[in-house]
Amino acid sequence: MVILIPRTVKTLLWLTTGDNSSILKHNLNSIEEVTAMKYKVLQIQLTDSEIDMVNEGWQVRKHILKTYMFGERVVPSATKAMDLGYYDHVLTIDGDKLEDVFYKGNFAHDHLKDVQVHGTFSSVSVGDIIVDENDFAFVVDTFGFEMLPEKVAA
Repeated sequence: MVILIPRTVKTLLWLTTGDNSSILKHNLNSIEEVTAMKYKVLQIQLTDSEIDMVNEGWQVRKHILKTYMFGERVVPSATKAMDLGYYDHVLTIDGDKLEDVFYKGNFAHDHLKDVQVHGTFSSVSVGDIIVDENDFAFVVDTFGFEMLPEKVAA
């Protein structure tokens, strides 16, 4: 089954359901303008006591997962960290697409009207999770975004 979800002025996302859900973008010139979506940004944030433990040489699992989230390990590490409850909802960003969220999350001071801060956050980067209004979750990968295999109720 294919579901069409309008996302931007000239973009549709085609989502296919099944075990290996895939996402394809197709630009169209005849799509009417759609309002921006609210995206949730989830990040792994260490507490002050966890930072102290890391600085004292302790192995803190949350820190290890966050530190080694690159290459082929991004999606499995992010999924594991989600399962362990390590992610916090730190930002809500209005945007038309994932790239807008990434940009505004790195230059939040320039986009104050589009960004709501919910806690301590860092710039949006590899390993962070972006959840759209339909609860589809995407992890920021080394290049672009990877859709997580299951919806997230963040």
